[in-house]
Amino acid sequence: MLNEQIRELRNIRGISQIQLANKLGVTKQSVSNWENDNILPSYRNACENCEFF
Repeated sequence: MLNEQIRELRNIRGISQIQLANKLGVTKQSVSNWENDNILPSYRNACENCEFF
């Protein structure tokens, strides 16, 4: 599941949701929603996640 992968990769990097949000130019709430499987990241945000991780 994408939500689990985002959380796992973020934890491996040792960064907070706020830090990831700042790197991707989104809100902390967006990262939280992705990780809790409430919403999927947009195509652009998904690509940015891939590039970051």
